[in-house]
Amino acid sequence: MNGLKLAMRTLAKTPFITGIAILSLALGIGANAAIYSAWWLVVPAILLTPCRSGRTSWSICRSVQG
Repeated sequence: MNGLKLAMRTLAKTPFITGIAILSLALGIGANAAIYSAWWLVVPAILLTPCRSGRTSWSICRSVQG
């Protein structure tokens, strides 16, 4: 509990650094969420596309297509 009080006191003494830390955390979390959201939209679209060669294995399909 002592450490938490010290951390809060230190953060209150340096509001500029605290703001930068909170802003960088928010940007990092937001960017991570955006990347994974895009990942789950793009990857299934690529993986679930039927193979034009008629083969069923994805690895064979990818090597045949290019």
